[in-house]
Amino acid sequence: MNLFASVLKLVLFIAVLAVGACGQPDSEVASSAAGLDMSKSPNKVTAEDYALQPVPSGDAPRASVTADGKVAPFGMASRAKREIAAAPAAATSSAAVPGIFATQCVACHGADAKGVQGLGLDLTTSELVANSSAAELVEFLKVGRMPTDPASVTGIPMPGFAWLQPAQLEEVASYLKGL
Repeated sequence: MNLFASVLKLVLFIAVLAVGACGQPDSEVASSAAGLDMSKSPNKVTAEDYALQPVPSGDAPRASVTADGKVAPFGMASRAKREIAAAPAAATSSAAVPGIFATQCVACHGADAKGVQGLGLDLTTSELVANSSAAELVEFLKVGRMPTDPASVTGIPMPGFAWLQPAQLEEVASYLKGL
């Protein structure tokens, strides 16, 4: 028990030192230490800097409490509601793109399958797509291709999609063959 009390006293002593060290130095001490006259500094921090300021609003001041009296997380109730414009439509519609290609492939190969610069090849002119059967494309889609593979023409990794269902891979392969 004596050891526990000694350790506890030591921890409390260190905590008191740490808290004391966190305080701001007296402005005279800080000024003389840095050779600056902080009383004339436009950046001098005063208690007035921490005073509560009214919320600029045409309405009543907002608080972090919802209309039903519950406290809103992170002050969200105090934020003014504003409309966000819808994202502009893509130049190429992906309406004809099958679901799996649209969700898994479009980010790199684009909705028109012509590729996104720096991310994916133009699949409409790809020799791999043109010279492979649908079954071979399914196998390729399962494993993908690393940039160090000698057959890589871009030096960009192509992820494998082995986790997709066989029917989903066949859907993508059929779509690619129809390009």
